[in-house]
Amino acid sequence: MGRRSLLILAAFACARVAFCGQLPIELTPVERERSIARLEAVRRRLVAGNVIPDEPPRGVRWCLAWEGLHSRMRIPVVDVGTDQLSATFAREDGTLLRLVERPQSAARSREEELGESHVFALSVERAAQLTSDYLAAVEGHEPPGPGRLDSYSLSHCVDPDGSPRRVLPTQTLYAAWPRGHGGFAFRDDEINLAISAVDGAFLSYGRYHISEPPPTVKVAITRDEALALAKAAGTREVVKQTAFGELEPEDVVPEGTLLGSKAAYERALEWEREKMRSWAADFKPFVEVEPGVEDEPTLMIVNPNEQLIGRHTDDDRHKWNPQTRLAWVAKLVFKAPEGAEGAWRRLHMEIWIDAENGEVLGGELPY
Repeated sequence: MGRRSLLILAAFACARVAFCGQLPIELTPVERERSIARLEAVRRRLVAGNVIPDEPPRGVRWCLAWEGLHSRMRIPVVDVGTDQLSATFAREDGTLLRLVERPQSAARSREEELGESHVFALSVERAAQLTSDYLAAVEGHEPPGPGRLDSYSLSHCVDPDGSPRRVLPTQTLYAAWPRGHGGFAFRDDEINLAISAVDGAFLSYGRYHISEPPPTVKVAITRDEALALAKAAGTREVVKQTAFGELEPEDVVPEGTLLGSKAAYERALEWEREKMRSWAADFKPFVEVEPGVEDEPTLMIVNPNEQLIGRHTDDDRHKWNPQTRLAWVAKLVFKAPEGAEGAWRRLHMEIWIDAENGEVLGGELPY
């Protein structure tokens, strides 16, 4: 291994340690060769699919194992990199988890530094076809149907009237293939792929199948029943938020906290009380409002959370849960009455209702 490769390896290891707070795990020679061979197999598929040019890499820059954080799941992984590609494989079974094409990304960054931009020239149909072709090349088999182009990234490339915008060299388009089970899609588990918004070149691939399958896909709750349950849960959530102004915030500023003096503590406590009263006031306009429906409830596999249980300041509300349930996903909107005071004119909520028993499983809130 040359001096340059050693420096790159050291820099990569230092970055990992800084980000993950951990040192590399020693790889056996067999594991190392197997991981390098896996990356070479991916490279050959990309060459065969005309995704990247047929230029043999100039050696392996790094091959390191970690107890890595892949999305929200910590598993043993192996990172392998060359001057062309960098990949992350699951150490246990060799599943490709992430792939990045390095020269394109570096070149686009240099162009952007020079102030360059381009007129968006891809059609939606062309972008969809490219992402499907690239996914087939990466995985070695046809994708499970067409990918879902990300409307947000596309909106930065095309005006509402369909006119193309100028795009920066580093702008990307994303396509996703939701994971399925029992005929239903996971809400969060997916395979995604990024391409350049300039010319459709392949940039990256990620496989995020990180949840456990649900114990059942039985549907005993109707769509209308689920919607009624979701509306009731949304209304309870609004009422709960208005009660925060009546609570004592000692749990936010515990007595005995090192604030310099009793007077300083009392000032901090009053400041917290005022914040809570202000927060509660923002929700009062929505208490008597009947929530509207943004989208009809759909059946999806979700990871239950505590969004509708804890306070808005509780970190546990966002804690990820690998367990899943089949749920009706209802998207609601509360609209404040005309002339009402408050921070929000509209309050959007996504609420998940268990498809088997009607339990509120959590959801997504704007706070």
